Amino acid sequence: MDFESDNYDMRTLEDIKDEYTDDQRRRMGECLDQLVAPIALPDRKCAGGCGRILEMDVAQVYDHSGGWGLIGDVLKQWVSFRCECGYETSLDKLGVSR
Repeated sequence: MDFESDNYDMRTLEDIKDEYTDDQRRRMGECLDQLVAPIALPDRKCAGGCGRILEMDVAQVYDHSGGWGLIGDVLKQWVSFRCECGYETSLDKLGVSR
């Protein structure tokens, strides 16, 4: 899964290649795939109440002590998906426990 990082001004995974190693980016993407696969339903709605279908192809991530430990050598990450309405639906709101 591709992701964007608030830690690096919302640049895409490709753009942050100097901040994370290739191996870290690959492992974080694989972990996100595993976390999201069970909840990525075609009719999954935004938690913001707009009623739009939530696109879950690019995750938003940033360092957060209460986030998910994606891989051991990177700080815990808060993970969410941005709706067209601007609301960010976190994995918490989608029922994924840490």
